[in-house]
Amino acid sequence: MSHHNEFAVIYQWLVKPGKEAQFRKAWEALTQLQMQNRGLRGSRLHKSEQGTWIAFAQWPDKKSWEASCEQKPEDEMWSQLMLDAVDDTWPPTFLTPVAGQLASETPLITEPTGRHVTH
Repeated sequence: MSHHNEFAVIYQWLVKPGKEAQFRKAWEALTQLQMQNRGLRGSRLHKSEQGTWIAFAQWPDKKSWEASCEQKPEDEMWSQLMLDAVDDTWPPTFLTPVAGQLASETPLITEPTGRHVTH
């Protein structure tokens, strides 16, 4: 697999207590929109031990990511729900892969109970 044009972005937020479900739902909806309509290859949302929420998003190239950043009308509701759920956000970190050995995996789905399930 060639890494020539691949591009990844890391996002980080401090989510308000009690707004975690709202944030996650909005993140999932925006991720689906971007995967279906804008070329996003995939993303994963994490919660750090320090309490921040971190997402890793992989794009075919930087140009695709830049085009996705142009606010679309269908994004507005989900973007506002995400913004309403956060106390703080950090600037995105841009990554260009130089090497990798990730195994193919099945999607990780976490049930509302927090139990991890793979399908």
